[in-house]
Amino acid sequence: MCSAAIAQQSYRPQTTEFDDSDTKDEELTRKGSSVFHRPARETSAEQFAYAKAQETAGHHRRAIRQYNALVNRWHYSEEAPQAQFNQARLLYERGRYERAFREFQYMATFFPGYFEYNVMLDYQLRIANHMLGKRWATFGIFRGFESPERALPMFESIVGNAPNWEKTPGIRLTIAMINENLKEFDEAVKAYESVIQAHPRSDEARLAAFRKGICLADLSDKSPRDERRCREALSSLHSFIANYPQNDQRTDAEARITRMRKRLEDMYYQRARYYDVIEKKPAAALVSYREFIRQFPDSEQEQAIMQRIETLERLPVKP
Repeated sequence: MCSAAIAQQSYRPQTTEFDDSDTKDEELTRKGSSVFHRPARETSAEQFAYAKAQETAGHHRRAIRQYNALVNRWHYSEEAPQAQFNQARLLYERGRYERAFREFQYMATFFPGYFEYNVMLDYQLRIANHMLGKRWATFGIFRGFESPERALPMFESIVGNAPNWEKTPGIRLTIAMINENLKEFDEAVKAYESVIQAHPRSDEARLAAFRKGICLADLSDKSPRDERRCREALSSLHSFIANYPQNDQRTDAEARITRMRKRLEDMYYQRARYYDVIEKKPAAALVSYREFIRQFPDSEQEQAIMQRIETLERLPVKP
């Protein structure tokens, strides 16, 4: 688990503004005295005792307001970090998940080192998972996320808060899965690669390597005439098999490789046919046919292409 010391060095807060409503995120600013957040008592110690009494009596909405008023009025007081935590916790308990997440994020930004950091992270992770929903749990079988557009920035904030946390590999993997489910394949590829690079020995890295190859293959499907996309997918899938030869996804990876290789073969064949039949440029066609044979020596079309090469080679060379 992350210590508070590690957390202070590694967090990168998401920019949001904190208020009493669940509004869209804006720039994060330090809380300060305001007519809208008036404390009920004269000192921070008295205010904390008052807010705590309201919480104990079950008046949670009032307690939230009074804890928040304390932080706004006495931001540098001894009681402020605990008041901020209590406010965020009560919001979580009342089901105000998005605002609770932002208030926990405020703690990471303005009160690092004054609380048990992994406790705050666990709350944030619970909120993010709640926003995401439960239907995603079976990896590789995308049954649909409930609120991916709302959960995604939460997971990203948690990674920014604690990139070295023991749960971060799984969180990074979840970010990639969400992007893949949203068909944001380029973003998914980047996210899967971040898992591989940051956590190379983890179980998540193996799954990320496979899904990265699948996403690249999906990108190739969207641009079937793009040779670069096709080669990227082939390279990634071959790398996955080489690095993880014994795995449950090998059959799927090999099937994608076969399809990508057939696509690449068709590209090279059509290129040669274009020079041969459409442009009627024997020299260019010869170069393309020979490259085809070099790239795909086991092609079913090898014999027919070799015969065509022999025919073209017998043609008189134009001056």
